[in-house]
Amino acid sequence: MAFIPSSDKDIEKTNLETHVILCAERNAGLLERILTLEKKINDVIEQSRANKRILVGAAISVATGVISTIFALITHLPK
Repeated sequence: MAFIPSSDKDIEKTNLETHVILCAERNAGLLERILTLEKKINDVIEQSRANKRILVGAAISVATGVISTIFALITHLPK
């Protein structure tokens, strides 16, 4: 961002070209920050999806183990 000496603080109010340049710099800075935040949000969403897949896989593994144990107990019971 451009540096404006303290004695010229009001130059933006009186000079349209300076105002336009400073606004363009501010907008560029804001755009950069928005793009950074968008990337971070997308990373969080992707991590959340990966965590959901892991949890579903773990639940399926536990359910398979329980069903296998029940089946083994039922088939090996004395008659």
